Amino acid sequence: MPFTAQQREHFTATLRAKGWTLEEDTLWSPSRGLYFNPSHFEHWSPDEMREVFSRRGDRIQKAALGDRERFVGEHRDVCRAAEEVPGA
Repeated sequence: MPFTAQQREHFTATLRAKGWTLEEDTLWSPSRGLYFNPSHFEHWSPDEMREVFSRRGDRIQKAALGDRERFVGEHRDVCRAAEEVPGA
């Protein structure tokens, strides 16, 4: 089931508290390597988002490319925010 409006608001507020920025309808990570627009919330539930970004973070960790720690940290931010969403 996709995010409710309340869940999306909570998820967004959690990430903004970690330094993510909201520009118009798009939420950007500090590195600007990740973003969420309205379509992300229409197709994934909080649990699905957590699972997807957990796997992606693991793959980045293993790949050892670029600013790996920063990117893995941003993926972990997403996972934690999704876990904290009420009703998830």
